[in-house]
Amino acid sequence: MPYSDNNSPSAHSNLKDYKPTETTRWEKEPQIEEIIRFSDCDPFGHLNNSRYLDYFMNARDFHLKNAYQVDLTTYSLKHEENWLVKDHRIAYLKPAKPKEAILLRSRLLHFTENETLVESIMLSQNEKQFKSLLWTHFSYVNLKSGRKARHPDYIMDILKATQMDAPEYPQKDFEGRIKTVLGEIRAKFLKKSKTILI
Repeated sequence: MPYSDNNSPSAHSNLKDYKPTETTRWEKEPQIEEIIRFSDCDPFGHLNNSRYLDYFMNARDFHLKNAYQVDLTTYSLKHEENWLVKDHRIAYLKPAKPKEAILLRSRLLHFTENETLVESIMLSQNEKQFKSLLWTHFSYVNLKSGRKARHPDYIMDILKATQMDAPEYPQKDFEGRIKTVLGEIRAKFLKKSKTILI
């Protein structure tokens, strides 16, 4: 959820007029909980591969609106610009099952003046099971001309403030990234388990 103090973007009704400061706090890895719908699953009782993208993209839309106050529908109508998917790369690691509660996270790995790379992660509710990893390249486009456009300055400020450190990205090492994220999840789960035991 977005922060609500005066240094937070969510405290301003017009994001374009908002000027981030050194004390602005941004959520770098927003999260939402979802329930796997029965109608989205295959005869084997697993989330259909084609539906993973829907869950990930809907989650990212929610994250943008709630963590960064960027409503994609409103933004598109107002500025006649928006982000279009350039390509996806996805790994299916563990099955998601009907009516299972899952966590969906997203984070920015890389950006330029007209492109972004977003990493999305699907986890079990207890954060123990790493189910899927998605890399999505977005191009920022003028909807009238269909050509790439430059991110506005206030969007660039958000991108700069929320970019995560991902040493695998410059080498486009997707398989290496899976191992890194899996290690992060295991370490976090073990730390959480020890805290509960204590």
